[in-house]
Amino acid sequence: MKKLSVFVEGQTEQLFVEKLLEEAAGKNQICIENRQAFGGQFAKRKLKLLSASTPNSAHKYFAQIVDCGTDSRVKSDVVDRYDGLVAAGFQTIVAIRDVYPDFDQRTMPSLRNGLRYMVKTKPVEVVFVLGVMEIETWFITEHTHFQKLHPALTPDLIKTQLGFDPRTDDIQLSAKGRT
Repeated sequence: MKKLSVFVEGQTEQLFVEKLLEEAAGKNQICIENRQAFGGQFAKRKLKLLSASTPNSAHKYFAQIVDCGTDSRVKSDVVDRYDGLVAAGFQTIVAIRDVYPDFDQRTMPSLRNGLRYMVKTKPVEVVFVLGVMEIETWFITEHTHFQKLHPALTPDLIKTQLGFDPRTDDIQLSAKGRT
């Protein structure tokens, strides 16, 4: 069975990755375990099991998705758990975190370099995925799904109501201008 561990910064990302993996692998092909990291300031950081599908012989994949609780804990949780994951047979480790609000397009290269610093790369290289904005904004910019939710949710209606055209406006610029 192929094993994947994904570290995310929050519950929205955890749910998104779970659904993405079920779609990509096939719901009957993957066993998913959701965990939440807690502690760390005054007590040892631990993982709490939130949910787990029951493994069976039909599963080709196993995924552990860890909600780290905040962007700043994603890398440190990976570093702290790396050796245990490798020993447990995980072949892929992915860390997903947002760029915004702590970084922007200009400072993103320093974030990328910082994420790689002092992270083991052998025998398993950690893949860092950066969401330029919060995951929720990813759905705003993918405008074709709105009318699938309701036929009245046209890009023109959204532009009229919100002053934002999801077909052409840059969500990064729009979001920064509103904060």
